[in-house]
Formats: sequence, structure tokens, C-alpha cells
Amino acid sequence: MRVLLINTPHFGIRPGEEQENLGLGYLAASLRRQGHEVTLVDGTLERLTPRAMRERLAGQTYDWAGISILFQESIGQAAQVAAAVKSALPGTRVVAGGQPATFLYRELLHRYPAWDGVILGEGEDIAGSLGGDWGEGLPGLAFRYRGEVVAGARPPLVAPLDRLPFPARDLLPLASARNAAAQISRSRGCWGSCSFCSLRAFYGQAAGPVWRCRSAGNVLAEIELLRSQYGIRAVNFVDDNFLGTGERGRRQARLLADSLIAAGTGISFSLTCRADGVELDLFSRLKEAGLTRVFLGIESGVQAVLDRFGKRTTVGQNLAALDVLKTLGIEPVVGYIMFDPGSTLEEFHDSLAFLEQAFGSWAEVRRYVSLPLNVLEIYSGTPVAAQLEREGRLRGDLLGYTYHIPDARVRLLVRLILGVRRCGFPLRNWVLRRKRAQTGRAAAGRSAGPGGAG
Repeated sequence: MRVLLINTPHFGIRPGEEQENLGLGYLAASLRRQGHEVTLVDGTLERLTPRAMRERLAGQTYDWAGISILFQESIGQAAQVAAAVKSALPGTRVVAGGQPATFLYRELLHRYPAWDGVILGEGEDIAGSLGGDWGEGLPGLAFRYRGEVVAGARPPLVAPLDRLPFPARDLLPLASARNAAAQISRSRGCWGSCSFCSLRAFYGQAAGPVWRCRSAGNVLAEIELLRSQYGIRAVNFVDDNFLGTGERGRRQARLLADSLIAAGTGISFSLTCRADGVELDLFSRLKEAGLTRVFLGIESGVQAVLDRFGKRTTVGQNLAALDVLKTLGIEPVVGYIMFDPGSTLEEFHDSLAFLEQAFGSWAEVRRYVSLPLNVLEIYSGTPVAAQLEREGRLRGDLLGYTYHIPDARVRLLVRLILGVRRCGFPLRNWVLRRKRAQTGRAAAGRSAGPGGAG
């Protein structure tokens, strides 16, 4: 069986921050283990428009093509890619996958004829069956049957994760040229229940533990492979929550730290976690193992907002986590949500005061907070989306949601911020791409010597 796997292009990602799509890497590796031939195409890394993709694929043959949708705002672009694939490969089944597709499979199949099916949830265990007869249904697949959309039952979550092959790294050299760190998925899922996050619903629709973790030995073996075959010296753990539930999660993290130290890998790494998981002893050990940066999901410095988000954390825990990282010299990258559907002007002022207390100056805020004036985006499958729909405040459709904010002063602020951002982000990315291209040309000229490139 010949399979084509495509990562939907996302031109809004900041140049230099593009990453491998590990989900497609795992699918490709699982299919290859079964003897199938797989081609990987990354529209984001390669900056491919749907037209360029159609031209590349013309004249080729595949049994089916899978298109990964990582972000709900990419659905429109993914639909164009699906149409381009159908145009270039008329006899090929086209299947969507990813969290947005899982939650919106009915809408996708009703609205976009180019898609023949949607993988529901994790796809490694069903991918090998998609080239055969779908009959009246397959577990983990939604598709059209006799004019209706039918969905097979979700198969159990993949467990243990160690049974999966390491992801295919076809595009790692290209990703490494943009970003020095390789990506590793050590765990899947999160035990939290934040109102704005769809993770719990995504994994909760199938049987099995919501948070699963690979063994330290399995992760270490992948790191050694990346070092020996690709010369990788820095990795980013893409886990939604590096630290799992309670003592078990902390024990697993310490086991990995101990393994990295004992192996002497010399690898530096970054991770993502909640504020209530940051402890001095554990993170001191992780730093000894190579930890240099932590993406910290603080989200707010106002207790009423944290409670509204269902974070189950406190402002004190947020400050304590930052203090631990500062004490250890670990760089924080803070996730923060300044505005949400319930925001008031008073909360905005309190939030600014928290940022000043935590970082000291606005220059430091901009240095460590990824997007200080972030406006909460709404995604299908989240508790906040369901709540807004019940209240009649949710607007838009699968291509993007907006919502009504009762406080008129906050509404005005949000309009101004989003307007500036719509103009500023494309300009920023254009400038960064030009700088990167100029740097690349200069480096090529130096390597060519006095005679130039010839």
C-alpha cells in the first residue's frame, strides 16, 4: 500500500519556530513497520501552497492520503489542500486527522466533498486498514455511507506507548535547519480539566488512561538515535503536560532525569508543564540532566480568572513556580491569557499588576511571556465552547469562533488589540523571513570562499 501523509501549511507560524509534525511521523513509522510505503510532505516546513502541492503530486499514485489538521484555524487551508490532492490524484481517498477534525468530523464531511473520511482520535492502530474496503464502517473512522455520515467506535488509546516505533524523521533535517531543537513526544494527554483546552475531551472519548508516559529507557534510546544519526544536541519535549498525575508523574520525570545524567548525553532540553508541578528538588535534578527552558501554563494572575478557567491552581502557586525557575536559572516561557469571555476591566488592571509583581518591568514581561495581551481563542470540544453555546454567546463556525464580552470597555480593548495584531503579525513574519534568507545567503557566501558560489 502506498500512503501520502501531509501536514497542512500554516503560514502564520513565526519563521524559525516551525516544527516537525510528530503525529504524522508516528503514523508513517507505524505504517512502514507493517510494510507499507509512505511519503511525508510538510506544507508548513516547506511553505507549500495548495497549488504547489497539486503540481508536486501530479502523476503520482497513492492508495490514500492523510491530511493533519493541528489547529482549528487551519481547517480552511486544509480543505484547499484536500481539494488539491483530489485534483492531482482523483482515485485517492483523502482522510483528515487531528483534534479539530475529530471534534468536527460531521461538519467536515458535510461541507467538504474532497474529504472521504476522518480519523477519530489516535490513528496508529487503524492506519493500516484505510487502504482496504471500508464496508459499513471501521473502528476509529468517520465517513459517508449511503448518503449519511457514519462513525466507528473509538478504539482504545495506545498503551503502552513504548510499543510504538520511533517516529519517522524524514523531515528532521529541514526542521533542524529552521530550529536547532528536535521534537520528542514522551507522553500523551493531560490530567487537567482547563475550560479552554480540548485535550481531556479528545482523549476521554476512548478507553484508557488520559495521561500515558513512555519509559525512561525508551525515551533515552530515541535521544541516542537522534544524537548518533542526526547530530542533535537539543530536544524539545512536546508533551502537553510533561508531569503526569501526582507522585507517579514526578517519579517518571525523575527516572528520566536520572537516566539522562547516567548516560551523559550532554543533551539540553525544554518541556511544558503546569505551575503546580514545579518543585525545587525535582527541577534541580531536571536541570542537572539538561533542562534549560520551561513553557509554564500560568494563564492568569487573578484568582477569579483561574477559577473560571478550572485551572485548580492559585496565584501563589504561579509566583512560587516562577521563583523556583528563577532560583535554578531555568528560562521560563509563560503562557498567559489576558482576555476571555468573562473578562472585566478590573481583572485587566489586576492582571497587569500581577505581571509587574512577577517580572518587575514590561520589558521583562515581553521577554518571558509569549503573548502578554493574549485573547482566548475558542475551539470545538472545549468546556468553554459548550458554555458559550448554551448561553447564546458563541458566534462563527468551524472556521473560527468569536464571542460576546459583556464588559463594553473590555470589548473595545480586544477589538483594538486584534486589529493591531492582524496587521502586525504578517509584517513581522515577512521581516523575519527576509532576515533569515539574508543570513542564509551570507553564510553560503562565506562557505564558498573568495570566489563566491560560482
